[in-house]
Amino acid sequence: MDRITVTPDRCTGCRACEMACSFHHTDSFSPERSRIRVTKDEFRGIDVPTLCRQCVRPPCVKWCPADALRQSPTGIVEVDADRCYGCGICVEVCPYHAVNMDRLRGLPLICNTCGGNPACVGRCATQALRFEHPERAQARRRQLLSVMRAKGVDDDE
Repeated sequence: MDRITVTPDRCTGCRACEMACSFHHTDSFSPERSRIRVTKDEFRGIDVPTLCRQCVRPPCVKWCPADALRQSPTGIVEVDADRCYGCGICVEVCPYHAVNMDRLRGLPLICNTCGGNPACVGRCATQALRFEHPERAQARRRQLLSVMRAKGVDDDE
């Protein structure tokens, strides 16, 4: 299954992904209603897009007291708006801080990959976001690290 992969050092912090996401889902340009968030890592000097990683066993699904979150056969976490009462436990248990609450609707904002055509990826000019198979992303990363090592660049710099 393809997933959205993130290469933070390519992110410019333009937040076009947030705008595309919120518009796709709510017909409004509102970063607060986006399922992807860009945060600044001041220590490393980079912007980091954060979104649901579609965990194999998502804690948000496990701990939802209303049984309002389910994982589809493709691994996407889905929100049942009729069952959710907005308690926010899913926000608290996400180890990646990738779940936020839509304050207007009282529902969790969890990336659903826009049904396989993520709006955020389509708007990312630098390809910091890609929609690809995780193994392809790992192979790309290994290749990049190998090139960096060959040039004498430490990947922790």
